[in-house]
This record gives sequence, structure tokens and C-alpha cells, in this order.
Amino acid sequence: MLNILLFYAQYAKRNVYIKVEIKPYVLDDQPCDECGGERCAHRPAPFFCPHLSCLQYYCEKCWESIHASRAREDHKPLVKEA
Repeated sequence: MLNILLFYAQYAKRNVYIKVEIKPYVLDDQPCDECGGERCAHRPAPFFCPHLSCLQYYCEKCWESIHASRAREDHKPLVKEA
């Protein structure tokens, strides 16, 4: 669980140490998990929040409203790379 929180995993074998970055796989054409597309004309949600308290896809409007609180201001969205 700590590896997921830190986004890294470390492996050691003999005298070789490997540090691997862990990133969630962001899918194409996912609906907003918060509004189901109602607030964004059913367009695919461009943002995925990898924070353990979220782990959801969000449209722009839902991202702004859900992540406006101080408790979530440190959350950074992942966006599907082209």
C-alpha cells in the first residue's frame, strides 16, 4: 500500500537496486464517475485522480467542484498522453 501512496516501488537483488515509478493506466473515452456525463454533455472525462481517496475519472466541471476543497487541493490530475 505504501508503494501506491509514494508512486514508486524499490527492488533489491544482490548489489543492484531498482526504483520503478508506478502510474495508473488512464483509459480513453471514460465517462465522469461523479456526474455520469450529466454536467459535461456526455463527453469523455479528461482527468483521472490517482490519489487513493479518489481513484476516479472527472470531467472539467466535476474536477473543479470536487477538488476545490482544501482537503483535495494537493491532488494532481493525470491526463491521457497522446
